[in-house]
Amino acid sequence: MLPFELTRNFNDIHSFLNIMQATTAPAMIISALAFLLSIMASRYARAIDRTREIIDHLEERSTLSNKKKKALHYQLNIIFKRSIRLRNMMTIASLCIFFVVLTIAAIFVGLLYGFHLENIASAMFLLSLLLLVASMALFVKDLMISLHGIKIEILEVEKEIDA
Repeated sequence: MLPFELTRNFNDIHSFLNIMQATTAPAMIISALAFLLSIMASRYARAIDRTREIIDHLEERSTLSNKKKKALHYQLNIIFKRSIRLRNMMTIASLCIFFVVLTIAAIFVGLLYGFHLENIASAMFLLSLLLLVASMALFVKDLMISLHGIKIEILEVEKEIDA
């Protein structure tokens, strides 16, 4: 026996299924975001690793020309900006998950205890969707910046071949 009164009759399986159904849709977003967060974390780790590689390259090779050093420093700046963007993207995606969980909790509590939390749940879900859009916008921006960094590397190799 529960220490509180439920406003729903759980002898009726349909009442319970309605609650579970109402909370399932937002829960699907959590799975998708977890997948996206793993991709973002992988890109972040790669940016950090690439930064360390370039720094090691600069420290080990004192014979690099000033032109090559400037190109490597420029790449470091691009990667640093990407790292900041990736960190922000992961933070925003994590906040999105947080608000989806709060949405699920509000729906569950509202349906279970008969509270009218529809407006709160709707606002939190809308906020989570806005955060998702912001995170995806930063993700696309990161893709563009990473291509810019590769373009610089290609141009440097072409210059060395022509010289």
